[in-house]
Amino acid sequence: MSTLAITVGTGRNRSDIAEAILFSIRTHRPSKVIFLCSQLTKSQTMPIIQQGLTGMAVPYDVVICHNENDVQVLYLEYIEHLRHCRSLMVDFTSGTKAMSAALFAAGIALGAEQVSYVLGPRDATGRVVQSQEVLTFKPDLVLAERQLEKARDLFNQLEFHAAWQLAEAYVKAPPGQTRLVGLAKALYLVGQAYEDWERFDWAKAARTLRKATSPHEGVALASSAMTQIKANITFLQAIAKDAYSSERLYELYANAKRRWEQGRYDDALSRLYRAFEYLIQARLKQWDIDTSKVKLDLLKGKVSESTIRRLCSKADDPLRLGLRDAMELAAELADDVALKLVRTYWRSPWQPGKKMQAKDAGPLQNLLNRRNQSFLAHGTNPVKQEDVKQLLDLYKTILKEALGPKFDDLAQVSRFITL
Repeated sequence: MSTLAITVGTGRNRSDIAEAILFSIRTHRPSKVIFLCSQLTKSQTMPIIQQGLTGMAVPYDVVICHNENDVQVLYLEYIEHLRHCRSLMVDFTSGTKAMSAALFAAGIALGAEQVSYVLGPRDATGRVVQSQEVLTFKPDLVLAERQLEKARDLFNQLEFHAAWQLAEAYVKAPPGQTRLVGLAKALYLVGQAYEDWERFDWAKAARTLRKATSPHEGVALASSAMTQIKANITFLQAIAKDAYSSERLYELYANAKRRWEQGRYDDALSRLYRAFEYLIQARLKQWDIDTSKVKLDLLKGKVSESTIRRLCSKADDPLRLGLRDAMELAAELADDVALKLVRTYWRSPWQPGKKMQAKDAGPLQNLLNRRNQSFLAHGTNPVKQEDVKQLLDLYKTILKEALGPKFDDLAQVSRFITL
């Protein structure tokens, strides 16, 4: 069901405007018409239009505006009256300049399918004296510009799913719109790749980014952005290839940092807990220890008997180590990263086999406990921004010491582009 919204003016003698409006209605053949009038045109022009509608059998509504010279007031009124119209068409042939401008703007805002105005010979004042043609255009390109700018903002705010979904409608724009299509394809492909990246599907993300760099895709990216994407691909390939690579350790930190920047503190905290856990798992790999199935015979002679007995007392079969046990085991094996961690996990000096008390808890333990008390873990407490920031900074310090100069190199090659 199509609706034609049309502004009603006065013209030279009222009849000329009525004739132009009726000509537009006959051309568009809408299912319904909404006449947008002023008090004056309601009383002087509408009666002539109503006479001309006799026999057309077109239902219509008449809307009277409050101030025909205030664009903003008119725009808000038109939006309110037209927001529920389906297959909207707008014609701004007549009416005050403010009425025409407001209807055009409302049509764009509401995604009108067509915008039109009547053409014909003009008199000395510039008014059309005979309606001969309705010039119609689809405001797709205006909408495309607006939607792609919105998609660009979402992309730069790390809202990749929403960004590529908005851009998808414009990857096949009308011929000649190379710039728009290029931007839409960049948002669509890189947005999908970065979304997969955020979900830890690094291999898929690398494939999509590689596609985005193909000249055949016509993606519009600056040379610096294209260079950065190629660095992203190399980074992702390293992550996907090696389960305990420096790249993967860094990515868990970077992913948590991005969630913190978005204000998604629960997500950031969950990733940080996993980052600490994963860091210790990576450190234990040098002794061929898998925390999901620990072989105690590999530990004999390397750790104290009290540690062996304590681990044997656990009911798990195969033996699985949580974060604290894994960290203390790595520390007892003299891993330098684990030793730094236990020194901040416990406030009192830690020694292998020493029974630590709750009062001995240090900053790291207290912060990790916030995660355990959060709603997404085992508790009901909301996550606090400052707690996540402290844990993020603590992990960054530990990881930076562990990776050395490579930390800054990874920060550069893993950086997301902005559009």
